[in-house]
Amino acid sequence: TPAVAGGFWNVDQTPTGYARGATGFVEAGDPSAVYLNPAALVANPGFQWLIGGNMYWDEHTFERAPDSINEYGSEEKYSPSKNLAKTPPPFSPHLMFSYNFAELGAEKFSMGLGIWGPPRSDHIYDEEGPQRYGSVYELHMQIHYGLAFAYEFDWKKLRLGITAVSVSQVIDAALKLNTQGPEGVPLCPSPGDVACDIFTEVKAEHHYIPNAILGFSLELFENLTLGGSYQLPYDASPEGKVKLQLGENLADAASFEGDEVTVKVKMAPLVRFALRYDDPERGLDVEFAAVWEGWSRSDSIIFQTNNIQVVTKIGEEQTLPLENIRLEPHWNDSFSLRLGGSYQAIEDLLLVRFGTFYDKAAVDDEYLHTGTFDLDKVALTGGVRIELPWDHWIDLTGGYSHWLSKTITNSKVALVDSLTQQELGIVGNGTYKASHIVFMLGIGGKLSI
Repeated sequence: TPAVAGGFWNVDQTPTGYARGATGFVEAGDPSAVYLNPAALVANPGFQWLIGGNMYWDEHTFERAPDSINEYGSEEKYSPSKNLAKTPPPFSPHLMFSYNFAELGAEKFSMGLGIWGPPRSDHIYDEEGPQRYGSVYELHMQIHYGLAFAYEFDWKKLRLGITAVSVSQVIDAALKLNTQGPEGVPLCPSPGDVACDIFTEVKAEHHYIPNAILGFSLELFENLTLGGSYQLPYDASPEGKVKLQLGENLADAASFEGDEVTVKVKMAPLVRFALRYDDPERGLDVEFAAVWEGWSRSDSIIFQTNNIQVVTKIGEEQTLPLENIRLEPHWNDSFSLRLGGSYQAIEDLLLVRFGTFYDKAAVDDEYLHTGTFDLDKVALTGGVRIELPWDHWIDLTGGYSHWLSKTITNSKVALVDSLTQQELGIVGNGTYKASHIVFMLGIGGKLSI
């Protein structure tokens, strides 16, 4: 999953699905169906509730390749840029409910309600590190509020469901720009001089963004069921403030007036398909799933600089409007293949879950940098559900996701002078490494009402 997505859409939220290799799209087995596939809510008897969350230990490292863009023309070597976000990481919660209307004579109809956000993983780097032109920090957050409905038809147990979603999206990020100064007035002798950096910090929010998740399942043969869900794309326009702080050599040459900004972001659609086989006699089920994410629609991120002006102090003082900033992340559509299942190890006491997945990176090698940090991934996951008295349970889930490291030598990610728009040098070459250690916890229960 790509980086603006990065704090947004890491692989799936609840311990139920993640323990099974991030599957659970045919039948979730608890109210997490509100998010995974609303059609599966029909399978949940009575009133059920689920509360929990997750923690991501996120290891990201960029080792920028030596280059020769300093004033001496000699090779510049860099220290590795590592994710400095605090440990333990933030706990990203979820709360979900479901109710089947069997007690009211409508056992084929269910409703659900949920609040959740994709697992959060913060990225914080050295403010003066070699990655600073891609990212200084990313602390994005996203919250979903969903109301779901599901119905089962007689034909092949066809189930259809929909979750109406309201999204809150928070942009909280910083990076650095760089300039050598106005044409004819060089303020720094070499590109990439920290004294000519412009620290750029954006904090913006957009609430009540409408969205929806559509789901279905269909029994193809006895014990073999096809299911899937589609999460619609949406556009977000968070509004907020931008902080622009000039480096030492620029501070006496210019200043900024105004700080309002609107960020235009396009989020991807998600398509999930899964095939599940159940063996009730052995207490075993296995599910294979494929997921597609349409990140190519996010062709740009636009920062609308609402009435921000630049006051130049070199020569005759001038006040000029700051033009909108357009970033092109060059994201591609992505996919993942997932395999998982569960086994009833001890009847009415212990359910064991297991799984694995492969996730394709959503950015081409030549456009990879710390602001679009995404690599191919392979993961192993597992967990248990421990049944408690009075129809309650506890879910414990863990996983390890290894990102396949890459060394880039053909980068097209350039440092561009923010005033003259001249290319100053390539800053994306180097080695990219990452991994995730994941822990998820859930507590749930059901009542026959």
